Amino acid sequence: ISNVTGEGIDSLQTFLNVLPLSRCYSAPMASSRGDAANKGKTIDKGKKHTAVSGEAPAKMQFDISEIFVVPFVGTIVSGVVASGTLKPGDPVWLGPDYNGHFLATAVRTIQRKRVDAQAAYTGQSVSLWLKKVTRSQVRKGMVLLGRNEHSAEEPHSSQTFEAEVVVLYHSTTISSRYQAMIHCGSVRQTARILSIEQADVSADTLRTGDRARVVFQFLRHPEYLTEGTRLIFREGRTKGVGKVVRVLNKAEELEAVSRATKGTMVFDQRSLKVMNEGIRHRAASAANAATPSSAANGSGAAAAKKAPPKLPMKG
Repeated sequence: ISNVTGEGIDSLQTFLNVLPLSRCYSAPMASSRGDAANKGKTIDKGKKHTAVSGEAPAKMQFDISEIFVVPFVGTIVSGVVASGTLKPGDPVWLGPDYNGHFLATAVRTIQRKRVDAQAAYTGQSVSLWLKKVTRSQVRKGMVLLGRNEHSAEEPHSSQTFEAEVVVLYHSTTISSRYQAMIHCGSVRQTARILSIEQADVSADTLRTGDRARVVFQFLRHPEYLTEGTRLIFREGRTKGVGKVVRVLNKAEELEAVSRATKGTMVFDQRSLKVMNEGIRHRAASAANAATPSSAANGSGAAAAKKAPPKLPMKG
């Protein structure tokens, strides 16, 4: 393809037109137009197959990739609607935060190409104005999920997941505790390998071209992942691709960490130092939580004990 003359553009457009769809996009047309004949069926528009109202609507998920703060307006997030449909006024979950929790909020307005939109559908890139959300409460990699106003149950986030991976290139071998940058949707975070399981080999190491099931653990905070999501991991010249096959819960995560560390739950001396500092900090905080009266009595008694004896005055 020539960027100067445009030669080859027609062939590229033909190639893109014959590619199959990777996911099914839902359309809100049948119910709004009252087309009862098409209810529960599939509309054929050329090569695009669009599910109509007869199928269950997909759960809404919006991946946040950019964050803006507009003066006198508020926090604006930009990204892609991964699934479902989003409309102004819809209640949503925003998260996960650094502790893995989600914040209940709502969408004020939607803009697409700097024009107000009445709805956003799967695959569209839009900007959203969120209700009562500050800049410090949002980070790249968060998601917006559909929320039921009658249910207060938060979505599940996890710091550990299992993926089927293929190592494209690595100069030596990859083993447990190896760390790499994970790119999964809008998620960008370093993760370590807890375990490696190969189908036909009992070895727990990976080389270039190997396939295996690998358990990853994010180093900093939990993320929201779904099964089937594609991922890339890299570190220097090391490259690998894969797909999320399972998201581990808290009990499975503790078991995987215990197995990777042989029961010590510590990966290196730095982690051990940080853990000990945290234990000392919590102990000091518990000691300072004594009542003021007891603390005052204790300080008075200590002062009385440490007071030097009075010497007799010489005449």
